Amino acid sequence: MTGFENKEVLQNGLCNDCGCIGFAPKISYVVDATAKTVKVTDATTYGSGDGLASVIVHVYDRNGKEKQAKIDTDGTEVTINVSTLDLSSIDITATIVSDKGCKADLSAYKIGSVALSGSLANINNQ
Repeated sequence: MTGFENKEVLQNGLCNDCGCIGFAPKISYVVDATAKTVKVTDATTYGSGDGLASVIVHVYDRNGKEKQAKIDTDGTEVTINVSTLDLSSIDITATIVSDKGCKADLSAYKIGSVALSGSLANINNQ
């Protein structure tokens, strides 16, 4: 069995022995097309003794233009000015890393005039 097939080796090697128990990554977003902003809120829950290290958020348009921001306090939000992006179709990605090393990559694609708010959540985290 290789190290990549062994869950214990992965948790101990990549997650600093945290096991990620109780880590439930979740981000919510609201696009304000009038103000040309995207508000992203961290709604992640963490296991005992763990907390947020950082959330890195990227907003892309279909032309490849990008804006990014960082959240570094549990349960807070960031508002990103996206006035230079084409808001007819944007993608939002977020990488959440906990203090103990748990990590999740979340994304929502082709956000446009129909889906201006929602959540990014992933139960298959590392």
